[in-house]
Amino acid sequence: MQFMVTVPIPFIFGTIVTLNMLEGSLFKNRKQPLKGLLSAIAAVLIGTGLSWLYQSLAAIVTGRLHAGPPSYDFEIWLASALLAVTFPFLIISAVFFNFWPFRQQDS
Repeated sequence: MQFMVTVPIPFIFGTIVTLNMLEGSLFKNRKQPLKGLLSAIAAVLIGTGLSWLYQSLAAIVTGRLHAGPPSYDFEIWLASALLAVTFPFLIISAVFFNFWPFRQQDS
């Protein structure tokens, strides 16, 4: 459980931000395989940053949660918060604000 909320889940969210919200434009001037490597590193950093942000807000939002076995309350809350909070913000940005602040707006 600890591995799941510290490695794959943040990486998935970082990948969604990097590829979908930034539309792959983060390293558009680079060639493969460097572009892919830099995008993967950016996905790790963005996902980890989101995870740390939610971890720091957990005590404020929900009070003290027990981490680890047997119930894994904190880990379940973190995975759920990443899903339940991040996705709506990304959809609002994409649909209602035309990817702002992720996309450069044409003047």
